[in-house]
Amino acid sequence: MSNEALIPVGAAEGAVFRRVVWRLMPFLFICLVFNWLDRVAVSFAHLQFGADLHISDTAFGLSVGLFSAGYLLCEIPSNLVMERWGHEEPSPGS
Repeated sequence: MSNEALIPVGAAEGAVFRRVVWRLMPFLFICLVFNWLDRVAVSFAHLQFGADLHISDTAFGLSVGLFSAGYLLCEIPSNLVMERWGHEEPSPGS
């Protein structure tokens, strides 16, 4: 897919594009904030149950680092697959 297909050509298309962007940006920003809060929650969880699990700070850091690296390694290819083949809408009742 070329970039030219994503850019609106006429004034009406430009107005629709701007309206969609202005409607989506607040929602996407809220999603970004929740994503950040979810990632920060891991460190707060360590404060709460780190002693209960009997793991050191080094072991916790290693486990969070491995989780983040695995997340990054799987996130990019999955987005590329979704861009290439798309997704199917789930059928009602399934």
